[in-house]
Amino acid sequence: MRNPFRRQTETVAPSLRDRAEALREALSRRDAVLGAAVAATVPLPVMATPVERADLYDRLLTLYAEDHNARPARDNPETERAAELVASRLWETARAVADLPAPKTLDGLRTTALAAAIIHEFALCGGKDMNDCAAVGLIRATLAVTGTPLPPGFVGFGDEPDFREREQASMDQRYSAVPAWAVAEIEAEDAANA
Repeated sequence: MRNPFRRQTETVAPSLRDRAEALREALSRRDAVLGAAVAATVPLPVMATPVERADLYDRLLTLYAEDHNARPARDNPETERAAELVASRLWETARAVADLPAPKTLDGLRTTALAAAIIHEFALCGGKDMNDCAAVGLIRATLAVTGTPLPPGFVGFGDEPDFREREQASMDQRYSAVPAWAVAEIEAEDAANA
């Protein structure tokens, strides 16, 4: 015989706390499935991990040094295309970093700040526009907070008093060293088009 005053565990409705926990678990599983589905469709550079950002930082520094050394070669018809390829590769890498989701580590922030500085140097806006002033201020603050030094030969953001002289000095360098990989790509392209 069943006792009508005794609570039956199988008929008791779950508490509000139990229902909330079950909902959290279901949402967590759904988010994991959605995250995996999105990750499968998004190109790898967008899903950069902290390790990949560190690699991108090193890549940016290498490309910047190569571009800095190849700048005078842009005035030489024999090496101009290879020098432009180096500049293009640097620009593309900096843009890829800038297009990544917001970083969540100081290393990611450091990489993003370096990419932003390189993009700004390429744009040479001169700090006349309000958006440009805000961008330069943010880049400088981020570089300061993360302790990120600018690469050797960085000519500036365009608002320094001696910017034009440093920019001209960079272009007047007597040496010209286009990286071997850029020359090889240009030669391969010419051979394919011949």
